Amino acid sequence: MHHDLFFIFILKTADKKHGFAHNKVISFSQELDRLLNLLIERKTKKKRFSL
Repeated sequence: MHHDLFFIFILKTADKKHGFAHNKVISFSQELDRLLNLLIERKTKKKRFSL
């Protein structure tokens, strides 16, 4: 999944610019992952119903 690369990029940039706590970025990425999973689940459910 390409979004993993995006999170790695965020982690690296955040480190260079601010050096702030990684857990903020990690929790952000986990939240996005959760939302993506919900969207994927919805799509598969819709497909099942349309069949």
